[in-house]
Amino acid sequence: GASLEQTTLLVGALKRSDAFGDRLAAVALEHSLRPVSYESAYYKIPTDWSPDGRHLLFSAMTSSDFDLWLLPVAGDPKPVSFLSAPGDQMHGNFSPNGMLVAYSSNESGRSEIKVQTFPLTDRQWTVSTTGGYEPRWRADGRELYYLSLGQKLMAVAVGPGPSFGARTELFQVRIAGG
Repeated sequence: GASLEQTTLLVGALKRSDAFGDRLAAVALEHSLRPVSYESAYYKIPTDWSPDGRHLLFSAMTSSDFDLWLLPVAGDPKPVSFLSAPGDQMHGNFSPNGMLVAYSSNESGRSEIKVQTFPLTDRQWTVSTTGGYEPRWRADGRELYYLSLGQKLMAVAVGPGPSFGARTELFQVRIAGG
């Protein structure tokens, strides 16, 4: 069968009156899931599906900062706060096994890559050491990639526990508009 990514379209809609997204919608292309929608006055940025397809992870501005939220795809589609901290928490990305979430946080005053357990516990790791954003997991979960503040693609080995190895610079990237 097709995976959730192959059969579901995620839409972040914008208000016509301004540049802030006010609606998230997940629409099943093959009608295997009912359409789910969430509207609010806050700007929302969808970033990832949980590997089991049960949650949509997104960043939402709530007052003055972005926090990470979960939108259940089945049942009652009411969003629940996943991670709230001072500063912005963005670019959330589930590990392939669904047990960790990597994200960008500027809680320290500089954007860094952090990893948090899923479901949420008090276990958290700061993975980058000199800034970073846009984390992504390797398909087998044994490496985490991110962009450095100097626009270099970085890699960090991920071991059991989890444990995180040394940061390795892979190559310089060019980001349009960046």
